[in-house]
Amino acid sequence: MKWTFGVQQKAIAALLLTFVLAVVLFNNRMEKSNIAKLEDTFSSVYHDRLLVENYIYRLSNLIQEKRLFVEQCILNNQRDELSNYFAENSSGVQQLISDYEKTLLTPEEEVLFSDLKNRRETIVALESDLIRGGLALPALKDLDANYEKELSLLSHLSDIQLTEGKHLHENSKKIAMSNASSSQFEMTILIIIGLMIHALIFASRSAISSLKEVPPVMN
Repeated sequence: MKWTFGVQQKAIAALLLTFVLAVVLFNNRMEKSNIAKLEDTFSSVYHDRLLVENYIYRLSNLIQEKRLFVEQCILNNQRDELSNYFAENSSGVQQLISDYEKTLLTPEEEVLFSDLKNRRETIVALESDLIRGGLALPALKDLDANYEKELSLLSHLSDIQLTEGKHLHENSKKIAMSNASSSQFEMTILIIIGLMIHALIFASRSAISSLKEVPPVMN
C-alpha cells in the first residue's frame, strides 16, 4: 500500500502546483492589461487634456491681446496696421483650433468646440466689416461682444479639461488598486498552497515512518 499512498500525495501536489501556475498566469495577464490601461490613461491626460488646456490658454491670450490692439488702432485710426494684424492673428488662432480638433473630444466638448468654430467664422466676417467700414464704433461693439462670447466658450472648454482630468486621475487610482489587490491575492494563494504542499510532504513522511515501524505479521 505504500506506493498507492505515495501516488495519491503526488497527485494532490501536482494539482496544487497546476492551480498555482494557473493563478500566476491569470494574474500576469491581468497585470499586463492594467499596465496597458494605465499607459492609455497617462497618454490621454497629456495629449487630450494638458495639451488642450495649453491650446485654450494660448487662444485666450491671442483674443485678449487682439481686443486691446483693436482698441488702440481705433483710437489712432490705424486701419492698415489693424488689417495686417487681423491676418496674422487669425492664422495663429486657426492653427491652434486645428491642433485642438485632432484631440479626443467628449460629447459635451464636441458641442462647445463646434460653437467655437462657428463663432470664429462670425468674428472673421465682423473683423472684415470693421476694416471696410472705416473702424466705425458700432462695428467695434458688435465685434467685441463676439470676442467676449468666444472667451466664454474657451472658459467652458477649460472647465471640461479639469473635470475629465479628474476622472482620468480617479481611473488611474482604481487601476493601481486593482493591480495591488491582484498581487496580494496571488501572494495569499501562493502562501496557502505552499503550506498545503508542506503539510502533504510532512504527512507523507509520517505515514512512511509509521509503515516502517509496523512489525511484520507472524505466521
